[in-house]
Amino acid sequence: MEVEPTTDGDGNPGWTELYAPGPKARAEYRAFARRGGPAVLEVEPLVPDSPPRPAAPGPSPLEAELIGRGITPAMAGELVREHGEEAIRLQIDILDGLPEKKRAKIADPAAYLVTAVRNGHAAPKGFISRAERQAREEARRARERQEAEDRRRRQEEEARERAVREEVDAYLGRLTAAERAALEAEALARTDPEARRACEEAVPARLRAALRLGLVREHVARELSSAEGSTPS
Repeated sequence: MEVEPTTDGDGNPGWTELYAPGPKARAEYRAFARRGGPAVLEVEPLVPDSPPRPAAPGPSPLEAELIGRGITPAMAGELVREHGEEAIRLQIDILDGLPEKKRAKIADPAAYLVTAVRNGHAAPKGFISRAERQAREEARRARERQEAEDRRRRQEEEARERAVREEVDAYLGRLTAAERAALEAEALARTDPEARRACEEAVPARLRAALRLGLVREHVARELSSAEGSTPS
């Protein structure tokens, strides 16, 4: 069915509806127009619609990268077909690896890259490939991670030592003078002879007292650690 706009004699708008018989209507007409009526309806076969055309393939990943760098799609396809991925990747590497000052002097990087691919520019002196740059970057990140881990471990160790020292000093602060003297004597008796001799012979007296306090702290820390690790019977 088709609809055509029309106007009547008075200029009023209207529509004319045009009907065309379909395959079934034409088959029925032919069948009933025969003398004696139809035996079988002859239906015209429907003509299938033509299959849709497959969509044109899009650009390859390398072509898409070249297009993203300002090269026209047609030129990107030509470069890939005529020069191959390895040669193009090399020139992209060379361009990206140029010093920043030199890259800033290139007015049209897209045109520069097209010319470099066509002419096969040699890598400049000191050129570092993308793979090498990535390897160096990964090594730098690994080094930074290791340094951060070392700092964390040092901080944890310092925190543990500080906690132990505070615990030891709190313990010593609760002792009487007699208990403190007995503890110092016990600490000196249990230390190795060389450390004990150095402590006893140290001058001035302030240094000797500091060494003695260090020996006592170590002795108390060992005792407290043993007490914490022991299992009550």
